[in-house]
Amino acid sequence: MILLGTGELGQAEDNRADQARLLYVAMTRARECLLVTASSSSPFVESLQSLADQPPG
Repeated sequence: MILLGTGELGQAEDNRADQARLLYVAMTRARECLLVTASSSSPFVESLQSLADQPPG
């Protein structure tokens, strides 16, 4: 599964919850591999980056 443009998500606070839900659904549909790309920063990108920086386990 490849998710493109996550840096564009979460820019407007009024629909941030809906976008978070859609991002969650897309990410949980990945069966073998998940590739997330972003060309700019957003609240979602910052959250994903902090999760990626944590050691597994």
